[in-house]
Amino acid sequence: MSDTEKPNILIVDDNPANLIAMRILLKVLDVNIIKASSGKEALAYLPQYNFAAILMDVRMPEMDGYETAEHIHQNEEFKNIPIIFVTAIDEDEQEKYKFNENVVVEYIYKPLDPDILIKRVNVIIQPRKRS
Repeated sequence: MSDTEKPNILIVDDNPANLIAMRILLKVLDVNIIKASSGKEALAYLPQYNFAAILMDVRMPEMDGYETAEHIHQNEEFKNIPIIFVTAIDEDEQEKYKFNENVVVEYIYKPLDPDILIKRVNVIIQPRKRS
């Protein structure tokens, strides 16, 4: 599969070590990884790529993951991109983000379990790999 045919995954995290770790873990899925270190940077990438999924940290300075997701889901062109929040927040705090029920929005908790991360992303991207 060429790079242009591989699904694009956007990873958004203000911690460079987390960006590197997720990129390394997801290599086994044969995807293109685009990294963003802020919500604003993530929003700037949206028109440039056709993303199969977004992995996003919740706690980031300036624009947190919830606010970034809100901007994404308010845009008609991008509102159906599945988002997986990668976070250390507790489950009670999940209620903060009210999402479009037609869009996959999941939570994966830190510290990351590599198997869970890979399996969840794989489930989302499989339809893209077949088409």
